Amino acid sequence: MESSIFTNPARPAEARVLIINDDAGVRRLVRMALRRVSCNCFEAADGADGIARAREIRPDLILCDFSMPGMNGYQVLTALQADPITSATQIILMTGNAESADLRKSMESGADDYLAKPFTREKLVAAVEPQLSKRRRLQQHEVEIQRRLFAIMEATPDFIGVADLKTGRVIYMNRAARIMMGVAPDADVTCYFIHQFHPGSVHEHIQNEIIPVALRDGLWRGETIFRRLDGTEVFMAQLILAHISAAGEVDCLSTIARDITQQKRDQQERDMMEVHLRHAQKLESIGHLAAGIAHEINTPTQYVGDNISFLQESFAELARLDVLYDRLLDPALVSPDREKLVAQIHEARAAANHGYLLNEIPRALTQAAEGVTRVSHIVRAMKEFSHPGKDSKTYVDLNHAIELQKSSWLSCQGRQVVVGMGHATANRSPGCSPAG
Repeated sequence: MESSIFTNPARPAEARVLIINDDAGVRRLVRMALRRVSCNCFEAADGADGIARAREIRPDLILCDFSMPGMNGYQVLTALQADPITSATQIILMTGNAESADLRKSMESGADDYLAKPFTREKLVAAVEPQLSKRRRLQQHEVEIQRRLFAIMEATPDFIGVADLKTGRVIYMNRAARIMMGVAPDADVTCYFIHQFHPGSVHEHIQNEIIPVALRDGLWRGETIFRRLDGTEVFMAQLILAHISAAGEVDCLSTIARDITQQKRDQQERDMMEVHLRHAQKLESIGHLAAGIAHEINTPTQYVGDNISFLQESFAELARLDVLYDRLLDPALVSPDREKLVAQIHEARAAANHGYLLNEIPRALTQAAEGVTRVSHIVRAMKEFSHPGKDSKTYVDLNHAIELQKSSWLSCQGRQVVVGMGHATANRSPGCSPAG
């Protein structure tokens, strides 16, 4: 997680100097000397008090006596450097023993300078002024960096915003964020809260799920919905960062977001195109299926049609014979005419191939019935295979589908000919008929 941002309070004109010394007289003399060089001095009588005061006033420089009851200068230095609030504060140690091993260890641990006692006002000022000048240069550098960062944030086309963690009050919105949310350029953004820029359900999701993740992991990345002040909703790819203050606690959240509304619309259009394509493919598949079913039904239908045509022709032949038989049964028919009629009947029977008709007509009826049964079987199999008629998954008898691919066999003059479903059947001729 990043350190806290927007925490650059206005610095006073005078440098803040904290004097930590157990001798009140020394503190008074140092304070009087530093006031002449525009320093605002604060005092602490021991190390523990000095550490507490340092956290409170955050001085630019600390003058700490090295030899004090309780915590000595090295211990104070170690405690200040371990605290994020005071770790960067410059420290000058005041000592009456410049050869002390602890003093050398303090200098090695990060003390900025030491001042040997007794010292004059000139030596004190000479030791303090370089540290304060260094501090001012660092502060000016920080101000310049913040100015550049601010310019970068204002120039970026992405949404950048900062809000207080506890209250949800907006602290900062860059130019792009104001434009995206419909906030006036000169408006005071601190009048707004996070919930005003999200739909209700989205804000609840952010509060209950997203922010806890950001606090736990330091950041959260995902997609959310923002709401402009005019009520328009905007899809955003968003990054939320949790920032730690100098006190070591998360005090604010920042967010970087990018408007992906157009990408979402494009994706929806692509999804719709895919849906239409799938529908077209389904319709094409249905067309192929319908053609296939028609192809499969064609063979048994042709069986039925051929057999019906054969039966019509056979019936006509038998009808002509029946007319001759009716005339033969006429009691008024005399003998010469009867014999002549009998001869005609024999000729008609031979022409009609009467024996063949008596043999083939029953077979034709059977085969026609089989054709109708076959059509019914195909339709039923396809119905059960494609539409079980249930909302849940169910078992399907794949034999119905397999049956659609079976071949039918024709037996013709002792030869077996494989005819696939949908192929044309052989023309009926004497001695050649489908075996079914």
